[in-house]
Amino acid sequence: MIQTLRALAGAFALAGTVIAATLSTAYGADDAGAVPREKMAAFAAMAGTWTTRSRFTPDKGLTWQEGPPETVDVSLRQRGLALYERPRTPDGPGFHVESHLTWDQYRNVYRLAAIDDNWGLMDIYEGMLDGNRLILTNLKSGTGFPTEDGGMLNFRLTYTVDRDMRTMTVEASSDAGANWFDYYHISYERVES
Repeated sequence: MIQTLRALAGAFALAGTVIAATLSTAYGADDAGAVPREKMAAFAAMAGTWTTRSRFTPDKGLTWQEGPPETVDVSLRQRGLALYERPRTPDGPGFHVESHLTWDQYRNVYRLAAIDDNWGLMDIYEGMLDGNRLILTNLKSGTGFPTEDGGMLNFRLTYTVDRDMRTMTVEASSDAGANWFDYYHISYERVES
């Protein structure tokens, strides 16, 4: 039985190598990840440990509610092709989100997948860098949140990309992006690189 499992593991490893080599050859690239790796290098300064402070507005910015501070780890992974952000204590108090950011070289767009610990929805955002700001929306993906009146609540995320302090502003839209209003703000302060 163990020999059979080892043989299967070897076969799967060989198949994976053959598929990777075939795809690399088919797309004519010795390093298929070169362009995405270059695009993701813009976020290298974000790697490290951060303390976040969040605040939420239920009434379009009239009042704000503070969330508890949280420590998150941010790292470039997958050979520099993806930026991961993970909370250190995902089961602690507050609202926790894990995210994965990549560059799609075939569609020329940054894509972020965010998974929260409240709804469990994998929300998909797309967007571009504008100076030191990464601006993404979930309008195209259709992963907005249904509202009680049958509508849809979409979000626009704006990250500032800086070395020791950064922010993420979340704006919401109930009219497919025609108008945006304040929803959620997070400030990040570096703990360690």
